[in-house]
Amino acid sequence: MKDPLLEKYGLWAVFVGWSISILIALLYRQTLPIDETRYLSVAWEMWMRGDFLVPHINGEPYAHKPPLLFWIINSSWLVLGVSEWSARFAIALVGLVSLFLVYPLARLLWPSDKNIAVLASWILLTILVWNVWSGMLMFDLLLSACAEVGWIGVLLAWRKAAFSGWLITGLAIGLGILAKGPVILILILPVALLTPWWSKGSHQKANSRSWLFWYGGVFLAVLLGSGIALSWALPAASAGGKAYHDAILWGQTANRVVKSFAHSRSWWWYLPLLPLLLSPWSFWTPLWKNYRVVFQRGLELGSKFTLTIFLGGLILFSLISGKQIHYLIPLFPAFALFSAYALLTSNSTVVINRFHAVILSLLPGSVGLYILVTPFIEPSPKLPHSLTGPPLFWSIPFLGIVLAAMIKPNVFSRPTGVGMLGLLIIVFCYGAFFHQMTLDYNLKPIARKIAEQQSLGRPVGFTGREYKAEFNFYGRLRQPIEVIPEWQDPQQWLQSHKNGAIVKIVKQKPPSGSLFIPVWNKGDYYLWVPPRETNSPG
Repeated sequence: MKDPLLEKYGLWAVFVGWSISILIALLYRQTLPIDETRYLSVAWEMWMRGDFLVPHINGEPYAHKPPLLFWIINSSWLVLGVSEWSARFAIALVGLVSLFLVYPLARLLWPSDKNIAVLASWILLTILVWNVWSGMLMFDLLLSACAEVGWIGVLLAWRKAAFSGWLITGLAIGLGILAKGPVILILILPVALLTPWWSKGSHQKANSRSWLFWYGGVFLAVLLGSGIALSWALPAASAGGKAYHDAILWGQTANRVVKSFAHSRSWWWYLPLLPLLLSPWSFWTPLWKNYRVVFQRGLELGSKFTLTIFLGGLILFSLISGKQIHYLIPLFPAFALFSAYALLTSNSTVVINRFHAVILSLLPGSVGLYILVTPFIEPSPKLPHSLTGPPLFWSIPFLGIVLAAMIKPNVFSRPTGVGMLGLLIIVFCYGAFFHQMTLDYNLKPIARKIAEQQSLGRPVGFTGREYKAEFNFYGRLRQPIEVIPEWQDPQQWLQSHKNGAIVKIVKQKPPSGSLFIPVWNKGDYYLWVPPRETNSPG
């Protein structure tokens, strides 16, 4: 299946699509609590303290994540200045690098057809979840880029460049550990260890005397990656104290895999979500027809390589107790590569009728209908307001996609049409949901109040649950917020902290006139209680 537009414009089409989506993300969405604001605050404390060895959060060592993301944010701040958008732009650039790394991967797997490389980058860009996460301050795109470098290293080692290949793989493992921990091994080791399967029948022979030599290279790459990670972890563990030492050298590795302390879900949890995670491509029937052709014809090296990554990673992530949808994002490049190969090598004729177009428009149609019926549904207090009450007029563009699919189904006969559909859905979602969502959960007003009180030398306490440093970056706080233990009555804290102010979590919506912000996805509220109220009688 050829696509003249992609063949003509190549990676420029990918770059323009990325630029538009990132610009909209930066303009219409702010960072959201709790994860994004927490990572911003860790990066801010690294900048403020000038301590690039041990990350801190609200004055305490932060052991839950390695430092690479925070180093990248601080590098961006050094060039562009300290701001929210410059931090997010730095991560967006990492996503762009990940998009373009698909190109050399495809050229190594299928050197005779450069169109596969361009199409794979286009598919990856227009996967909805991938694109949305490209504008978020999270670790997954950074991990994905490290994994892609590792896969390139494995292929180079296979194609008679053992030294440089294993050196690149080791570097990728080391950076991956510094990005998100040993989870990088789940992404790289399956394809390195299962080489006898995916390379079977290939005319290209590995530059090795035996498989023992090959697995020795794998071991050395893991050893090199571990050495790179330990070059940071050992000095950081020594400088951060015993609790930090134990956490980064053991607690945040084995415990996350063996018995996750958060997001524990059933092994099959990912399976019903895959069609949504891989949309709109998972709803495009020609793609599934081309998959069938590929399997009927027999898998070759490139298709087996990418399937090993995707299916091996999916199985391993499913076996780990902790699960979140974005954990699968580093597997999406493999999906894009396999899909591009299937589309461009099957030589099957693509005929899109109204039935196929309706299937492709199921997602936007469902969103449009959801917007129409929300006024008649009792909103859940645990759902963001922007998801329960979007303006009704936003149903028009979503339902308009369905109408267009019915009138002109042939628009979706090429990958460019499907990709543009994905980009349009993202743009409309930013308008209908994401923009209002960030306004609803804007922590800046309370953060400014905290900064004002701290500038006057007054203490500020937080009570109601564990503090996640939601306000530290927005307020550019230079002093930690004092966390009031749950067992302690806040009034006791106030008696010992004259003129103190409190941010507390309350279950009921505060009265009008109060400064309060909803707690993300909890049905609770952050309430700002200024000094004059906390010290009033009763």
